[in-house]
Amino acid sequence: MAQQQFNPTPGVSTNADCEAVINANATDAEGRLANIEKGTVTITSTGIVNISNSVIGKTVIVNASSETNLLFSESGIDIGSRFKVIRIGTGEVSLSGTGSTSVERSRFTTSQLAGQHSEVEVAKVAANTWVMNGDLKEEKPILKYRLDETTVNDGEPFEISNVVAQGGFSSSFTDPSALSVPIDGEYRFTFNASLAWSESGGTANFLGINFERKNMSTSAYTRIAAQQLAKPGDYTVGAELPLNISFIVTLSAGQELRILPVSSPTITPDSAAGDRNECFIEWISDT
Repeated sequence: MAQQQFNPTPGVSTNADCEAVINANATDAEGRLANIEKGTVTITSTGIVNISNSVIGKTVIVNASSETNLLFSESGIDIGSRFKVIRIGTGEVSLSGTGSTSVERSRFTTSQLAGQHSEVEVAKVAANTWVMNGDLKEEKPILKYRLDETTVNDGEPFEISNVVAQGGFSSSFTDPSALSVPIDGEYRFTFNASLAWSESGGTANFLGINFERKNMSTSAYTRIAAQQLAKPGDYTVGAELPLNISFIVTLSAGQELRILPVSSPTITPDSAAGDRNECFIEWISDT
């Protein structure tokens, strides 16, 4: 409750009206003083709430029915300052920086508190830098790619297109024919595609797919997994066959995977607009 002003109307306002405003303001002031003495600040506002010196050293209780974003700026707050945030309402609570100020968190947590009754601690560790730790919402980072329709030859990498990022990954990658990861860790790579190759005739043979990891020191690629397709004798040009594989691989930040056809004149993936040629990189754990 905010402090009220008394604006009397001549011939209408009474002493009782004045006393009511004074008493309401006194009650509000007592409540604010009690919060200061108990070291708590209660936020019921939704939307953006700017963080200031008034919360330092205290517990911020957020009790809102829809999302509240605690917004951090430099604001002259000393390095080493810290406070807690507890969400007791049903609305989401998130923390973020503005301008050059950032709010960092460990690993792949989001900037949102995990749920109702969750708690985090926030500390200022450098100019324009805050760190938060505690019960934060976890999201598993996933990158989803699609192969384009470019026909490629033996040993020529597939082109990658249509990147969708979830849970904290950047959607950028270094080489359009390679998949790159942002940090160290174990990753699950899943490849689901429908492929066709140009050979036809009555002879059965095999089509191979190699999955290669780039060496961070030499930039050379090394095979880490492979899969084969068998072409039946009555195969016709352009007919598609499914290829599916999933494996776990350890990767360093910036390291790349690429996919190449092996022992086939040419090979073409299914339409990039289809759902049959998607591949995923999903973070599993730290190394």
